[in-house]
Amino acid sequence: MGGVLRKIFNLYPGEERKAAPFAILALLWSIGGYGFLTLSEGLFLEHVGAHALPPAYLGIAVAMCLLSALLLPALHRLSLHYLLLSVITGAITGSLIIYLLLSLTSFPVSPTFWYFFKILGWIIPVATYTCFWAFIDQYYDLQDAKRFFCLFNSVIFLGDAIAGGLISLFLESVGPSGLIALFILLITASIPVIFFISRHEKAISMEPLEEVTAPIQQETKSFLQTVFRSHFTMILMGFYFLMQILAVVTEYSYMDSFERIFKNTSEENALTEFLGTCGMCVSLGNMLFCMIFYSRLVQKFGISNIILIAPTFFLVVFLLWGWHDFLPFAILGFIAREGMVYTFDDNNLHLLVTAVPTKIKNQVRIFIESFFEPVGMFISASLLLFLQEKSLTLGIILSCMALGVILVLRSRYHKAIFSNLLSNAIRFEKKMGDWISHLSKKERKELEINLLSKLKRIEEPTQLIAYEYLLKMQNPQILTRLLHQLGHLSVPGKLKAIEMLGASNWAQEAPVIEHLEKWRRTVPHPSIRSAIHFYFAKYSLLKPERIFNDLNHDQLELRGAAILSFKTATKQTIYTEVAEQKHESLLHSSDEKELCMGIRILGFEKNGSHIVLLLPFLNHSSTLVKRASARAIALLAGPSYSEHADTILAHLSLTTDSDTRLAYLQILEKLEAAHIAKPLIISSVYFRPSERKLVEKLVLQFKKELLLEDLISILHNEHVHIRARLLAGRLIGKLSLRDLRLRFHPLIKKELRRAYLYYYHAHTIQKQTPSYDLSILEKTLTTGYEVILDFIIQMIGVASALEDSEVLSFTMKSKNRKLRAQALETIEKSCDPKIFTLLRPLLEARGPDERMRKFFEEGGKELDLSELLESLAQSGSIVEQIVSLSYKAHFNAPGWREALQKKLEEEETVFHHFAHELLRAT
Repeated sequence: MGGVLRKIFNLYPGEERKAAPFAILALLWSIGGYGFLTLSEGLFLEHVGAHALPPAYLGIAVAMCLLSALLLPALHRLSLHYLLLSVITGAITGSLIIYLLLSLTSFPVSPTFWYFFKILGWIIPVATYTCFWAFIDQYYDLQDAKRFFCLFNSVIFLGDAIAGGLISLFLESVGPSGLIALFILLITASIPVIFFISRHEKAISMEPLEEVTAPIQQETKSFLQTVFRSHFTMILMGFYFLMQILAVVTEYSYMDSFERIFKNTSEENALTEFLGTCGMCVSLGNMLFCMIFYSRLVQKFGISNIILIAPTFFLVVFLLWGWHDFLPFAILGFIAREGMVYTFDDNNLHLLVTAVPTKIKNQVRIFIESFFEPVGMFISASLLLFLQEKSLTLGIILSCMALGVILVLRSRYHKAIFSNLLSNAIRFEKKMGDWISHLSKKERKELEINLLSKLKRIEEPTQLIAYEYLLKMQNPQILTRLLHQLGHLSVPGKLKAIEMLGASNWAQEAPVIEHLEKWRRTVPHPSIRSAIHFYFAKYSLLKPERIFNDLNHDQLELRGAAILSFKTATKQTIYTEVAEQKHESLLHSSDEKELCMGIRILGFEKNGSHIVLLLPFLNHSSTLVKRASARAIALLAGPSYSEHADTILAHLSLTTDSDTRLAYLQILEKLEAAHIAKPLIISSVYFRPSERKLVEKLVLQFKKELLLEDLISILHNEHVHIRARLLAGRLIGKLSLRDLRLRFHPLIKKELRRAYLYYYHAHTIQKQTPSYDLSILEKTLTTGYEVILDFIIQMIGVASALEDSEVLSFTMKSKNRKLRAQALETIEKSCDPKIFTLLRPLLEARGPDERMRKFFEEGGKELDLSELLESLAQSGSIVEQIVSLSYKAHFNAPGWREALQKKLEEEETVFHHFAHELLRAT
């Protein structure tokens, strides 16, 4: 029975226990809240009439605006469960007032009372509904919300239907006051359920809680700034604003039709009972639809398609209604207002709001449901005061406008979800310049002020970081302050700051030179003086005749500065030959520091012919010497020296030092040798993310016609490491997105089959051969599966032209469920539905059974151990090849020695170490 119910409600095993308390809470307050609303509407029509609806709408609008003015600040100062409790307490108080007024008099005849009753009847369910969804949203991520939220909405419809049935059945017997008493009891019963949920369920937080004591003005300003920066949020709010106006116009139209039809009926409370019956039927339909169909429709067609249904239905109804005004079309209008708005628009809002910036998500929800709705009601009431006879024409116009806005919203949903994802991801691979370039003028100013405040901190490492970033912001107005700050640093800090100044765009600016010259004369410390001397020598600012004595100085930097000054001087002197001899001495020195100084001087001489002299130093045993040589060559490199590209690439493939590798990449970028693109991409397998970004930038400078064929061959070659294939895919996406998309589907389907193959055998190979310990093989297969999945996810992002597609991969591994759910939503919207159907089981946190079943459904074949090892031997991953050869050697499989010898001939450095160990073990 439980399995049948789970299938009906689209739940996974065990989820019904978590859903139960939320469903009970929804049922209790919805019967009470919507019963109070339906009762107030029916009695208002009977005792005042439809002609008084526009003024009533104005009153509701004013009251709801006041309510939102209370809820928005409360959202910052109260936890969500206390906010919901406060609203429910207010609802109980208001209902008690109405109950007492009805009980103390036989039946009030004053229209003021009925206006108050109708306004309160609106406020209670709307305020409770808004806070209820804000409350439960903290317990579910986006993917769970697609299944659970429509279930909870169906329970709310059930409560609405029950309330309508209670009114229809018992209004005559117990009267309005008796029903109100029942509704009060049901709302009160929801309070202990709220306490139970808050104590037993763990909320999912997407980001740390912000400071709640900020002034209201500051909160409002921050909220509005975030809204205006998010185009999606503005369009979303505009759409629901339009839909609220449309809903009120629709309600007025069918109420007007119902009043005309029922005005000649002699039966007392006939219209109220009819509304109760209609409300019950529509609510039951809403409930069944949300319970069974909505989540399945969203999963099949996606939220970006589902959002078109409601405005389209409204447009069709008003077109029919405008053609002929009679009861069936009025009932369709009732269904549009009470059905479509709640089954589609409200459910859609709970999902669409996840694309709103996280820090304002709940505020936007309250703004839409507690502020935009009443403002929309106010505007619609104003329109209806003048256009009561043209309400159907007004409905057609509003429906067309809503449909147009939703089409724009639909086109922006995908990017808004991804943008929200980016804002919550930490991007360690991005450089400071990348961050600064995306900031607005105001944000740059705020960052600048923040960094300047860091200069006052005691911790010098923090000061130096702030100093570096302020230099990169290149604001000339703060240069004087930065130079003044140098005096507050320690000697090592001063030396680091001088180095930063030399690497900045201000290196040769007059204020910088003047400040350093002043220091050179006044600061006695030899290290400071030496660093400034060499700084000046780099830019030919020293007069050689004044420093000839430094050619024999004990301080290496002073000696180096003198040598560099004489060698770069425009006029030859008797000391130039001495400088040459001193330089030659440095280049042949056995002291590492002296040798590095000699190499640096070669680089600063700006003579390209020195590259030939520097290349032999790349083979030196010292990492410092190699690094200095690479940096010196990077200063001299240019397109005319491209014949050295292969040599640099060979050294790049062997080095493990990141700084040296960056220098090699800078050299290759300047050499502009297009033929090294393919081997460079293949050799980038073990590079850091920032280094691969530099490779990407380097390759993109070459002509597209020279690259595409090689890049496509790398992308499809399974024998190439998957990181190199991914980089090739990213480059193809930037060079020719059309070419990538033409090859995308076959590529991804092939990789998906491989992912299923790895996953299946990682979970079954040990059971196939229980007599052997295959734990390492299992781990290798699991790792390989994860790497392939990462490749697929990033390629989906690249093919969708997402600028930072790697974020999808990072966030899919996040421990935060809300981030993972948003990443999954982005992936779903970025790829073909057929591919996503194959990919979904691998991305969702379910058991292995479905993945195992999918493996065979897609034509997967179970491999035995020897076949699996042979498959791994053909992989592009060196780790998988090593594991395969290790097991083959362990089992003495035929041909393993020949395979190892072949790898050694290919000069795989890793295999040289591995082969030595393997052969010694066997």
